[in-house]
Amino acid sequence: MPALEIRAAKAGDVDAIAHVLGMSFYQPFHPCLRFLSPLLYPMVRWGIALDLGTRLQEGQVHHLCLVALAHQPTPQVVAALELSVRQQFWVAPVPYLYNLAVAPAWRGQGVGDRLMQSAEKVALSWGYPAIYLHVLEGNRAAVHLYHKRGYGCLRPDPLWQPFPWRQGRRLLFKKSLQ
Repeated sequence: MPALEIRAAKAGDVDAIAHVLGMSFYQPFHPCLRFLSPLLYPMVRWGIALDLGTRLQEGQVHHLCLVALAHQPTPQVVAALELSVRQQFWVAPVPYLYNLAVAPAWRGQGVGDRLMQSAEKVALSWGYPAIYLHVLEGNRAAVHLYHKRGYGCLRPDPLWQPFPWRQGRRLLFKKSLQ
């Protein structure tokens, strides 16, 4: 496993995190749309950076953005993950993982696993016995990682309406932390 530093994101990391998230989540799936990427990607990245920067500035007690830094030759953000307590889908507030993204060159090297392990420790330190996340069923690498980390699928999201370019249903996963 490569030498990485896992730490809380800082304001200076926002642009690098936005780049990793943009590469991971906002690349066109259809080959005919790839020619638009150079035109649209800067706007997408700017929007991600603006959104993430706002969340970091709000300083919510139960919100954390973790980054994985590689120090070769200078520190570089290679992955990110967010954790916050939400009451969106459940009766009581619960910790929820989202925006797990690993730069393409760093995938398959245990980076996402290390970020998730750190986030799970934080959720446990906040006093929560379980943690939740959503994943698209067609995202096989993520589903494999979550199963490997002990997450189980509770149910498909009944409100999720997939579009032709999305990878199927959105599944709710849960892991007991105790």
